Amino acid sequence: MPRHFSVPFMLFALSLAGSLAFPASGSAQTDRELSEARGWFTEGIAHSEAGRYEEAVSAFRRVLATIDSPPVRYNLALNLYELSRIREADEHVQSILDSQETDAA
Repeated sequence: MPRHFSVPFMLFALSLAGSLAFPASGSAQTDRELSEARGWFTEGIAHSEAGRYEEAVSAFRRVLATIDSPPVRYNLALNLYELSRIREADEHVQSILDSQETDAA
């Protein structure tokens, strides 16, 4: 695993289970949609760890279409950064910072 994924990556990955279990914004995702989103998230992690950043971005975008949560945006931003798409990555990071789901600490 690349060095920059270590602690922050693991914290967000671990918190994902709760984020995917309780959809944000009161939207009504089906169990099937949530299951697919979890699968895409796992796929995104695998692509990211293997250095396949374009594929990871695609997988995390699919998750984001179903569930908009800080862990999803974080991983999307991380992979966009790896592709030198800094402005787009920054937009997702700013969204995380502005989110009511993000703890100030």
